[in-house]
Amino acid sequence: EVVGPEGTLYRGNQLDFGDSVPNPPVPDSLNNVEVVHLIVPVPGQYTVRVRARSVAQDARHDTPAVDQDFALVISGIIAPAGTGIVTFDRSAYTVPGLIKLRLYDQSLTGQPTAALLLRSDTEFAGETITLQASGITGLFTANVLTVTGVATPNGRLEIKHGDVITAVYQDANPP
Repeated sequence: EVVGPEGTLYRGNQLDFGDSVPNPPVPDSLNNVEVVHLIVPVPGQYTVRVRARSVAQDARHDTPAVDQDFALVISGIIAPAGTGIVTFDRSAYTVPGLIKLRLYDQSLTGQPTAALLLRSDTEFAGETITLQASGITGLFTANVLTVTGVATPNGRLEIKHGDVITAVYQDANPP
């Protein structure tokens, strides 16, 4: 399990569209290979704990406790300072549906909102989306409904089958 800097608990193999579910009620007790995946991790110190449901055999004979060997792999792509990252919660969307957007830009830490342009092949002019700060770490989130119909500036993104959805973020610092 992984505990984030703000105290959020993530347990292995508890995923929602590729992102680990915060504070799941129970651990995965079936698999001996597990993953915690954070698409946009909150900056700060994380605690990683390895817990076993059942240890059938002692792997270390040099200690009195029954314990088990384990391997741990940690990897990540950390954006350089001053770089904004926009992520979508999935790779494909349906209508009606919901696009969950996240923006991480450390240079916006402390700001209440951030904006980006979200567009599709159907609504090429796009929708200006205001994302709300999630804490004070430079993380911003927004949800946008997907709909069909004539493209109009209505806060929802008009799409049709086969459209490509694009987020355009103009970073102010550096531009």
